Amino acid sequence: MLPLTYFYRCDELCRKLDTEEHSGFMAMANLRIGMIYDLQKKREHAVSQYKKVLKIKKFEHSHDSAKKYLKEPFTQ
Repeated sequence: MLPLTYFYRCDELCRKLDTEEHSGFMAMANLRIGMIYDLQKKREHAVSQYKKVLKIKKFEHSHDSAKKYLKEPFTQ
């Protein structure tokens, strides 16, 4: 399986398990999905994921990174 598949599965499971409040796992999974899309040159999808991260409760550096990558695409 591709890494992207695992991150989407993590997001799916978080939505089922985190009924009270979004978890850090959800925030970081969506951030990583956006980063992968940027590496794949799928900027529209990446931007969508970063915006999703900003709607989720902040976890560590998730919001700072999402804002950074909205301004400038993630690169390795």
